[in-house]
Amino acid sequence: SVAGGADVFVGFRARVPVAARETRELGPVAVACELLERARARVTDAVAKQPLDLAFLQRVLHGSLLAEVNGGVPALCSAFFTDEERSRTRAEDAVALLSAMRRLLAVCDAGLRAHAHAAPAENLDMHLEMARALER
Repeated sequence: SVAGGADVFVGFRARVPVAARETRELGPVAVACELLERARARVTDAVAKQPLDLAFLQRVLHGSLLAEVNGGVPALCSAFFTDEERSRTRAEDAVALLSAMRRLLAVCDAGLRAHAHAAPAENLDMHLEMARALER
């Protein structure tokens, strides 16, 4: 049998017409700055969450300071600020990247202080590992 009628495609909706398209090409420094800004926003949100969600804060700090997939801030430093790369990086790009790194690290510092205040003793090793990563 064949179903028919108005109820056949209940989830079907007409497509919304595309009014405009925008394409942006980002260079490596701009991509790195956006990555750092997203990390800063995640840490800021985790620190501001009330009541403080310690597990969430710890995961966000760990991901920002001890990143194992993309390498985090240390990988960006080695990618853009080695002697070889420094000569290729424009001064204004280096300033933008350093500024984004400093903003992230400042928020991570506030996050670590909140973590130190709220974390139980069994989280001390993780806290110290993240604190050492911040100091690098």
